[in-house]
Amino acid sequence: NKKDWTTKNLGELLDFKITNSFSRDKLNYDKGTVKNIHYGDIHKKFQTLLDINFEEVPFINEDITLHKISNESYCKEGDIIFADASEDLNDVGKSIEILNLNCEKLLAGLHTLQGRPKPNNFHKGFLGYLLKSNRVRSQIKKEAQGTKVLSINVGRISRINISFPSLVEQKKITDLFFKINQRIQTQNKIIDRLESLRLGLRQKIFSQELRFKDDGINKFPNWNKKRLKDICIKESSNISANSLQEITGRYKVYGATGYLQNIDFYQEENPYVSIVKDGAGVGRTMLCEGKSSVLGTLDKIKCKNDNSLYFLYFLLKTIQFDKYKTGSTIPHIYFKDYSKEKIKIPCALEQRKIANFLSSLDKKLEKEKLILEQYQEQKKYLLQNLFI
Repeated sequence: NKKDWTTKNLGELLDFKITNSFSRDKLNYDKGTVKNIHYGDIHKKFQTLLDINFEEVPFINEDITLHKISNESYCKEGDIIFADASEDLNDVGKSIEILNLNCEKLLAGLHTLQGRPKPNNFHKGFLGYLLKSNRVRSQIKKEAQGTKVLSINVGRISRINISFPSLVEQKKITDLFFKINQRIQTQNKIIDRLESLRLGLRQKIFSQELRFKDDGINKFPNWNKKRLKDICIKESSNISANSLQEITGRYKVYGATGYLQNIDFYQEENPYVSIVKDGAGVGRTMLCEGKSSVLGTLDKIKCKNDNSLYFLYFLLKTIQFDKYKTGSTIPHIYFKDYSKEKIKIPCALEQRKIANFLSSLDKKLEKEKLILEQYQEQKKYLLQNLFI
């Protein structure tokens, strides 16, 4: 019953300790006796609950004198470490809880605030999750100060109000989040392994280390040397993003980062490959579905003769488009240049077998990513609704 939850501000619940200001050049990942939390790692790297056995935390260089640092400043399990500065409002005041130190020495460093919970208020891990809830994060954002670089200090963090239940209920909530995080971590590992497998198999296929056979288990003919322009053509688009602002519909249009929006017309009846030809994502390839369009910053690539579009898509991923870049401010690639790329291609039937095989891997990967999104949405929902 949330009526039984206690509401207090963080200043009543945490004792704040002195942190150091060691910059990255005072840290290393090779050797040392004391590890150090850098605020940048809170922003981008560490899990909500930091287990030192599973996180890469840098050492303080051994030539740095630490004798002036008091024992009270060394982290203890249950401590909350806040990042007190960020250029991004979503990251200012972001925090982690120290879950497991494994008897190692750890300090909180540059641009951090270190809060130690007073006894008998929190189950280990609960506060780490509570501080990620929407209610707490919205308060922290309001307390942040600055323009280009946002910051928050002990005084302002101390004003944040939190509500929390009994220790028994805290344990149940913490266990629930722990299980969801375990699922998310496991799912990330599955995706990483699949991506590594896909990359490795793609390299073996296009180096011809791995070959396919026809339905009669006979080897296919040797691959033929050609230039890219021998197997495909390029078409252009004249659609600008600005011209689509007021348009809605049921046909997809793609931009440099992928699907952009739906519009009420389409350029292409059948599937095709697109390549970003202008800007930061130059050389990025996408397989675009039929009855769709692309912006003018992309080239449309289509097959000649009986070559497989899906094989062409995977083949294009092996090409290093960087060598064809022109322009210093806005990079650009031209079909007239990259179409001269020397390639080797198999017969049409082997192309289709390769395309089907690699497509099945892509579909498996997309399925696993969808499962990950579902876990992440579940966690997001709980953070929005479980805490008050």
